[in-house]
Amino acid sequence: MSLLKTMFEGGADDPAVQKAALLDYSSKAAPALTRAGEELEDLGAPTAEAQALHDELVKFFTESGDTLTKVSTDLAALDPADPEFATKLEQLGGDQADPSKLQEQIKKLQDDPQLGEAFTKAPQCVALQEKMASLGG
Repeated sequence: MSLLKTMFEGGADDPAVQKAALLDYSSKAAPALTRAGEELEDLGAPTAEAQALHDELVKFFTESGDTLTKVSTDLAALDPADPEFATKLEQLGGDQADPSKLQEQIKKLQDDPQLGEAFTKAPQCVALQEKMASLGG
């Protein structure tokens, strides 16, 4: 959320601020995604019908955590004063670092008949939806 807030408040126009915000995000998101993959793996699928979705999510979170770890390293090496900073930044992480991929996975969970209701009731999900709405997301 702080990354979005920084970008909406003009950080997207300042490469140094953008780099700092992205490093802050990736340094927190990488281990969180990795942990999410590990915890989902440990929990197992909630039902036999959800096994394929569960396996897909475990793989997604684990690979995304690995990708963001590498992105953090590569991002730290970028110079915000470099005229090619924006171009080099766009190339980091490839498809795996694309935030829309996480949104696609969450949408699959929301659309699942057994799990979708949890997204409308779980306190953490409700709080996240309220934060997104306050940012215009």
